[in-house]
Amino acid sequence: MESFESNKGHTIRSVLKQPFRKVILDHLLMGVVCDVPEDWSRQYQPLEHVFDGAFFNVMDCVSFVELFGVVSNLPDGKAAGLSGISNELWKHCDSSALNMLLVLINSCLSDESIPGVWREAWVLMISKPYE
Repeated sequence: MESFESNKGHTIRSVLKQPFRKVILDHLLMGVVCDVPEDWSRQYQPLEHVFDGAFFNVMDCVSFVELFGVVSNLPDGKAAGLSGISNELWKHCDSSALNMLLVLINSCLSDESIPGVWREAWVLMISKPYE
């Protein structure tokens, strides 16, 4: 646990044991959308049916019971993603592995930060065939 506190990135990489891979794209669109199109603007308005205080406790620490409930209800048969950890694997973890995940989650919440590698993403644009 001490290693996690001193070097979170190293701990996460060693637990996942995933090799670094590169993806080469022949088309890449980069940029920031500053102006939201008018027909989308209503999507960014506050929802009347959502209570104003609905998100006050969103940064509170997660309990083991909450985490266990979420993990137990994860759907089966879904792709694992870049981590290679499937929902089925999480469901079969013992309590010590879930406690390590809980420490990671609550550390992210208390530090109000996530590891930098979690902010990286590859977005692939797949064009649809013309009919």
